[in-house]
Amino acid sequence: MVMEFIGKRRFGISIEERLAIDLDLLATRLGTTRSSLVERAIEEYVHDRLHIITPHDCEGILLVKHSAKLAGKVSNVIEGYTDIALMGLHFHTGDGTCVRMLHLKGNSTRITEFERRLREIGVDMTRYIVIRTPQKDQEENLSIAP
Repeated sequence: MVMEFIGKRRFGISIEERLAIDLDLLATRLGTTRSSLVERAIEEYVHDRLHIITPHDCEGILLVKHSAKLAGKVSNVIEGYTDIALMGLHFHTGDGTCVRMLHLKGNSTRITEFERRLREIGVDMTRYIVIRTPQKDQEENLSIAP
């Protein structure tokens, strides 16, 4: 069961100086606080990865960025996951970087395994974006909070 918590919890983190500077600039430009930006980033990150905790059926878009030299390896990995990779788009940026957008649908454990396999072969970035959340009864089991 998902519980609602009221209030804030303070804790300290250490980040690279360049990231701290970027965070300060972004907060200023957006007219908000660093804490609000960090909280929002953590919320999005945790939400997008809760499927690691409790297996369920889900649907989303996986963005993959990699060098052109990895194109064959990435294609081979994708071929091993055609049960969940329904459709894909592959294009190149001006500097030759490959970008793939894959529509995934299936068990969250399988999707997590697929994303992990892509990272293992050395892709530069993967980002899974949930487009369909689980049913309400499944959502209640998708919180890591007690």
